This record gives sequence, C-alpha cells and structure tokens, in this order.
Amino acid sequence: MGKTSYMTLKGSQNLRQRLLLSTLSSTPLLIEDIRADETWPGLGPHEVSFLRLLEKICDDSVVEINETGTKLKYKPGNVMGGKHLVHDCGVSRSIGYFLEPLTCTWIVWEETPYNKAKRDYK
Repeated sequence: MGKTSYMTLKGSQNLRQRLLLSTLSSTPLLIEDIRADETWPGLGPHEVSFLRLLEKICDDSVVEINETGTKLKYKPGNVMGGKHLVHDCGVSRSIGYFLEPLTCTWIVWEETPYNKAKRDYK
C-alpha cells in the first residue's frame, strides 16, 4: 500500500467540525500545535472522548495522539452506524457536544447505497 497523504492543519479551532468533515469526506487529518503555548497544552478530555466515539462508529479508523496531546493524526474509516453503541460522555461537556456531529454522520450514513439496498430488501 502507498503512503497516506494527510491534510495538515494547526490549532484546536473548530476541532469537532474538522473531525466531522474529515470523517464524511474520508480525508486523513494531521493537526499540530493543539494549544501548544497554553498552561494546559494539548487535547482536553472531552476532545479525546469525542475521538473515541468516532472510533466506535467508524470501521477501521485510526487515531494517534502524541504524549503531550498537541499533535493528532486521524485517519477516518467507513461510518458503520452504532445501533447498540454505548459511550460515556463524561460531565465536562453536554450531550449535545457529542450528538450534534453524530447526527450529521448518521444522516449521511443512512443515504449510502448499502443501506438503501438493505432497506429495500426488507
């Protein structure tokens, strides 16, 4: 297999939206300098939790975070849904933080040819 080409971005602005669009477009992301100059550098626990949630709904996705949390590699997989999905959102963010992007992925996932064929078969 060939080498994966990552879209490189800097900073933590709009992290959820970046990850969502990366998932929907199947574009691998490399995000650097995530709060690198802050007192508490790197990803927050709610952001790591969101990444774990994306891993659960996508087949074969890859998430790599460096030790300090200031660099993130995300290679999205195929959205597989999550009918029996269990995820602990924690208390640092509201449930809407996690549901808003998931709603978009599920809407797109429902329109795939595989799911249309599955619905027609029933």
